[in-house]
Amino acid sequence: MTTKAAPDRRDLASLLADAADLAYFRVDAERNVVEMSPAMERLTGFRADDAIGRSCLWLHRCEECLKGCGVFEHGTVADKRLRLFRSDGSEVEVLKSGRVVRDEAGRITGAIEVVLPVVDGTTSACAPEPTEALQIRAALERARYNRTVAARALGISRTSLWRKMKAYGI
Repeated sequence: MTTKAAPDRRDLASLLADAADLAYFRVDAERNVVEMSPAMERLTGFRADDAIGRSCLWLHRCEECLKGCGVFEHGTVADKRLRLFRSDGSEVEVLKSGRVVRDEAGRITGAIEVVLPVVDGTTSACAPEPTEALQIRAALERARYNRTVAARALGISRTSLWRKMKAYGI
């Protein structure tokens, strides 16, 4: 009989966050991205492979964050309203919460930050996604995120696709 090793707590937290489709990222003590959820990829338009190893400021270029990191300065931030820049240059309004991670000696080893998109003044984490948004996501995935191909598959112009993506926070 073989026994499996118990998963690391961080692995369990990542699995849970991914299962809940939660947009989050983790950084090390130097504020370089070490992990990024698929939901964060969709929210920002940046791929985890491109973000990992880079500064979190490269990832979302938030004006508030450029002034100073509230998470590292205060140890925690809860529901801070921010505007993040997406890979296509558009902005998305979010509520960000985060907390530093410390080792046994109390030294900061990094932080984890969670962002919830704000749609029509409310966070959309628990709201069901409209069917049209699901169709757009599916078309983009089938087209490997080529917007021209996805728009053609949906029977709309590339400009209409861009407007709909912006409206749905895709």
